[in-house]
Amino acid sequence: AESSAETRVSVRAGELFKHSTSWSKTWTYNSSFRLPASGEDTLVFKVKSRGTFKDSLVGRAEVAMVSVAAAGAEGLTTWCRLMGPDNTVETPRGELEVSLSWVHDRKFGGVATRRRLRRRFGGGSGDAQR
Repeated sequence: AESSAETRVSVRAGELFKHSTSWSKTWTYNSSFRLPASGEDTLVFKVKSRGTFKDSLVGRAEVAMVSVAAAGAEGLTTWCRLMGPDNTVETPRGELEVSLSWVHDRKFGGVATRRRLRRRFGGGSGDAQR
């Protein structure tokens, strides 16, 4: 069943660069972005749920840029397990599918571009999509 909660995803490369999707009730985020990143960076994705007074963290996932670079020109598409605030999985938080590619930009050096994000609950490939 679809959730009525609105969620969004933010991604950060280092301390200075961040991108966030629009709020969504469908758990699918089609958003492209460019973030200056190097092979030493780790992209940190956070899924948040909109609350009345405060947004709450659904989960976070990380992807090392070295993995994106190793995927070559076709890019990297992978499911990342959503972890709790302390990188724990005490309760199932779902997974986030990310599609990333490394695009050279003379101004920034390397740039990561996300093409699609979506979230699902559970860890198996037969799980219902949300």
